[in-house]
Amino acid sequence: LHDALPILILSVNIRKRIESEKKLKENYIALEKSKETLEKGRQKYKLVVDGSNDAIWEWDIKEDKFFMSNKLNIIKRSSIYTNIDENKRYFSKIIKEEDYKNIIEKFKEILYKNQNYINVECKILDKFKCENWFNIKGKALRDSEGNVIKIAGSITDITDRKKSIKKIEDLAYNDSLTGLPNRAAYLRDIDNIIQNVKKDNKIGAIIFLDIDNFKNVNDTLGHDYGNELLKKVNKRISNI
Repeated sequence: LHDALPILILSVNIRKRIESEKKLKENYIALEKSKETLEKGRQKYKLVVDGSNDAIWEWDIKEDKFFMSNKLNIIKRSSIYTNIDENKRYFSKIIKEEDYKNIIEKFKEILYKNQNYINVECKILDKFKCENWFNIKGKALRDSEGNVIKIAGSITDITDRKKSIKKIEDLAYNDSLTGLPNRAAYLRDIDNIIQNVKKDNKIGAIIFLDIDNFKNVNDTLGHDYGNELLKKVNKRISNI
C-alpha cells in the first residue's frame, strides 16, 4: 500500500492536469471564436461606414469623445479638417455660426429635455469658402435610468437638392430676362408686408414703375433691343 501511494497521487495529478489542459483548450477555442465574431462585427461595421454615401458620426457622452468617419472629408470636398477626435465642438469648425447655434440647441434638447432625435439642415463651408448644404441626423442611446450614453447619426450632402429647389423657385418667382421678382412673387409677398406694416403701426406705399413708349422700342428696333433696354433699367433699379 505504501508503495502504491505515490503512483495513486501521480495518477490523480495526471488526471487533473489532463482536465486542466482540456479546459484550457476549450477556453482558448471559445476565445478564438469570440475574436473571430468580434472581427467579423468590426469588418461589417467598417463595410457599412465605408460603403455609405453619408458621413457617420458618434458622440460618446461619458467619455466626451467624438468620432466622424472620413467620408465627411469627401462630401465636403475638403481635407483641411483632419483632427476630428474631439467632442461636439468639432461642428463649430465647419458649420456657419447661425446654424451651429441651432445644432447646439438641438443637442441640449436631447441631453436635458428628453428628446431622442436630432434632424437639422445647415450650411458647411468647403476649402474654397463655398457654402454647401448638409442634413445632420442623430439618435440618442440611453441607459436604464434614462441618461444619455451616446448620440450617433449621419451627415448627408443635400447641396444638389437645395440647388434644384432654388432653381425651381427662381423659375416660378423671378423674371427669366431680368431676374427681378415677378407678379407671382409680388402677390406672394405683398400681403405679409402689408400685415407687418399694420401690426407695427407704420405707414407704407406701393410704387409702380413703367417705361413710357416701350412698345415703340419693340416695334421700331425689335424685341432684342427691347430686352436689352429692360436689362439696363433693371441694372439701374438694382443699383439704387
